Amino acid sequence: MPDLVLRHGKQATSRSCARAGAKQGLIRQMNSEVETFIREQRELLDRLEVFSRSPEFEVLAATGRELFQSPSDAQLAGWLLQPVYGTGKRAIDLVEEPGGLARVSNLLERILHGGCV
Repeated sequence: MPDLVLRHGKQATSRSCARAGAKQGLIRQMNSEVETFIREQRELLDRLEVFSRSPEFEVLAATGRELFQSPSDAQLAGWLLQPVYGTGKRAIDLVEEPGGLARVSNLLERILHGGCV
């Protein structure tokens, strides 16, 4: 096997071709990580979409509209995707647990009225 390979009109050593192959492998790995991130975000947004159509969302939305001083529920939706301090979970995760709606509703009320979170 020859040590030189014609590449882009220039001669390159097989070592530089090996480096290029390793770089392509790293790019594929990074793309895979990005794809995984995007899939996880889509799944999270799908859960939010389903929840936003539920009566439970309306329970939170009443407090959320007052808290965020906005008729839009978009800020509440964004807040539901954020981690809740001290829990290691997002608010939308807590809502889905038994007793979670009351827990998140109470949390919103405490934030609204300046209580400890």
